[in-house]
Amino acid sequence: MRILKHGFLSLIRKPAKVLMIFAILFVVFSLLFTGVIIQNSIDESKVYIRKQLGAAVEYKADYQKAYSEELEEEDYMKLQLSKTVAEDIATDSVVKQVYYTNSNSLMSNTMKTAEYWERDGQKEYYDNTYIDEDGNEVVDNVYFQLNGGNVAEPIEFSEGDYFLVDGDFPTEAQVKDGYPYALITRELAERNNLVVGDFMELFDWEENNYELEVLGIYDGIQEGHMGNTMFVSYEFNRNMMMAMYPEEAEVMEYVNRIIFMLDDPLEVDGFVERNTSKLPSEYNYLDAATTQFDTLTKPLDLISLIASLLIWVVFGAGIIIIIAIVSIFVRDRKFEVGLLLSCGESKFRIILQFIYEILCIGLVAFVLAILMSNVSSSFVSDWIVENQLVEEETTPGQGNDMYYGYYDTSVFGDVDMNNIAEDFNVSINQEVIFKLFVINIALLIFASLVPLSIIMMFKPRQVLQD
Repeated sequence: MRILKHGFLSLIRKPAKVLMIFAILFVVFSLLFTGVIIQNSIDESKVYIRKQLGAAVEYKADYQKAYSEELEEEDYMKLQLSKTVAEDIATDSVVKQVYYTNSNSLMSNTMKTAEYWERDGQKEYYDNTYIDEDGNEVVDNVYFQLNGGNVAEPIEFSEGDYFLVDGDFPTEAQVKDGYPYALITRELAERNNLVVGDFMELFDWEENNYELEVLGIYDGIQEGHMGNTMFVSYEFNRNMMMAMYPEEAEVMEYVNRIIFMLDDPLEVDGFVERNTSKLPSEYNYLDAATTQFDTLTKPLDLISLIASLLIWVVFGAGIIIIIAIVSIFVRDRKFEVGLLLSCGESKFRIILQFIYEILCIGLVAFVLAILMSNVSSSFVSDWIVENQLVEEETTPGQGNDMYYGYYDTSVFGDVDMNNIAEDFNVSINQEVIFKLFVINIALLIFASLVPLSIIMMFKPRQVLQD
């Protein structure tokens, strides 16, 4: 109690020095707080972007780079997406579901096409029928794109690009066994008077015939919706290819698209790092919307670097300045220290008194610096939003996917930089306040101990003589 009373009276007796120390601590704390708060907000914004992009990771091949480097045919074949590799990667504990698809096509000389284009807001279907010399209607071969998936609900439906308007998805058993089912578009059903439960007679390039049961009818909400696209099972497409090209059984294990859906968007970076080594070629890669993420966070990275430099420069300079100020503060009280030592006061209690005085000043400076940093940080955040985030927004490309299908469903979420700007919150939360409090208390104690420890090396008589 005597230490507390003595320390408080010492602060009152020398207001000029107290104000000088207070002013310096206030400036150092304010700059430090502003840097830490902005850095914390940038980190939160990056987490927000990653969550908006989703928890999908796509296994891809950079065909453009491979083509430009003129790979040998054997090495070029390694770029093809492998179902075996995908299943190995899918054993990772964070994978919730793996989607792989292959493509094939069938034809019909009796069905009407559902492909169309729009003119003045009206649909105009491509006409694959004509009247022959005898006056009979003849239908040219219509080609149907077959997307074969390994799950009952294709990813195009789970991601919301398409939705069923009639019927149901197949059972898991039908998917696994390669049952000849099909999900067809509403346009195709209407053009050919098909309903759920009907069978379509189609044939392949080798003129093998197939009967596909219509299990479901779907509508498309995707721009560029292809009316002749059918969804079948991966095994059905594979069996078709095996029937046409039995000598190329090994090739049938390759697929067109592989997507891993993870439990948490924040797991994607670790997932990519762990599994990249499993890929068969250096031209294969796991894409977690990396290009888009880097594009969106580029302005944030620059600001983060500046904030980090600010923190370390202010922290380092703050230590030096505080050590110098406290040294002057203590040096001017050497005689007081000598008297206290002569009176039998322990060195430890004297050190505690000086630290107590510094902490009292620091605590007031800390509270006022928090209030001031809220104001200064809001000005900084407005500048970041107006001059960095919104103005530097760009539309990221698809990367180097030379054969990326135009009609493929995007598994990555859309991120609007304006939303990030609106959510760019630089206010102080309790976690940040506690972190800053610990850092600054440690800084003050360390800065105070340096000059005090030097004085404590002297004997009372030496201190009084000096």
